[in-house]
Amino acid sequence: MADKRNRIAHDPWFYSYDSGQHYRLHKTAHGTLDFSYKPVSTDEVRAIEKEFTDLTARFREVKSAMLRDFYSSP
Repeated sequence: MADKRNRIAHDPWFYSYDSGQHYRLHKTAHGTLDFSYKPVSTDEVRAIEKEFTDLTARFREVKSAMLRDFYSSP
């Protein structure tokens, strides 16, 4: 998930008026150098956003449960 977040936050994003497609400039050296434009659909970005939202909600649930246990302890 951290890699997806980094791609959204740190990769430069472009729009091609000719194709109507969005791209991000993927730059990484995990194993081999990859420096290329990757097409990204709006649906892909929305799916990643939903993952973030779901993880945030789950974190809040776990945090609330931990705090309830903490404050109810003698």
